[in-house]
Amino acid sequence: KPRITKEDVVKFAEEYVRRNSSDGVFKYPDKITGKELELMLEKVHKDKLSPTKVDEFFVCADFKGKDGNRYDLDFFVQGADKSNLMVDKTSVVVHKVNGKENYTWNYNKKKDLWEKKAIIIEKEYPEPTKREHPGDPY
Repeated sequence: KPRITKEDVVKFAEEYVRRNSSDGVFKYPDKITGKELELMLEKVHKDKLSPTKVDEFFVCADFKGKDGNRYDLDFFVQGADKSNLMVDKTSVVVHKVNGKENYTWNYNKKKDLWEKKAIIIEKEYPEPTKREHPGDPY
């Protein structure tokens, strides 16, 4: 079977967004905010495209929102050959808004795959000091 190239995946991802857009606007229901985003594709990152497992590629794409924000969406393209590619619609997620990450990626050497990792948000106020023993005052 013909090998899938990065160019094939980029082309497919761009075409997927175009096919699922109306008047150049790709509508995406943001799972984090619950709002429907209206996005215009700026570019698919060829340099960030990578295989994640057999017949699956990670894709990162930049969008400009009608709300004035910039969005980075991550999704996965799957398929054994370039004529049968598809997007795993359940995996599409907003990675960044105006450059601020909602999560990050870590490479798991043992499993030989990339895994999502939650961002730890610093609290505005520090946690109260832990007591050495039960009954100790603050």
